[in-house]
Amino acid sequence: MFFCIVFPNGLILLKELVGLQKSEDYKRLFKTFIVPSIQLNIGNPANLAQDNCPIHISRSVRQCYETSDINIIDWPSRSPDINIVENIWKMLSDIVYDGNQPRNIKELRQKVHAAADVINNEKRGVILNMYGTFRSRLTKVLIRNGNVIN
Repeated sequence: MFFCIVFPNGLILLKELVGLQKSEDYKRLFKTFIVPSIQLNIGNPANLAQDNCPIHISRSVRQCYETSDINIIDWPSRSPDINIVENIWKMLSDIVYDGNQPRNIKELRQKVHAAADVINNEKRGVILNMYGTFRSRLTKVLIRNGNVIN
């Protein structure tokens, strides 16, 4: 499993996660990977949008958020039209499964990392466009009372 951060400059950062993730694992990821990565690339204060996965919104994780300089944005569940990372997962998947299929976990990991490199080196403009069209997509979702626009 991978965790992905999408930065407003069009770059993505992946972190491989091992095993079933629980709240304590996510708190550790938040403190040791997410916060330092955001501070390095954006600075403080910064905003973080994430889905409503149970480990992202557990009581202990929310307490962890309160002690950071990261503002956690309230985010609707199932919002692919406005959640840029959903588009990134699709881009990664398309690149990984284009051509020869990975034969094992090692090859899959290699292809995922190679796909992230392709996105960072060749697809930044696509991500920047997603950020640039965020308001118009959000407006369309609101006009459609939260229904899918694409």
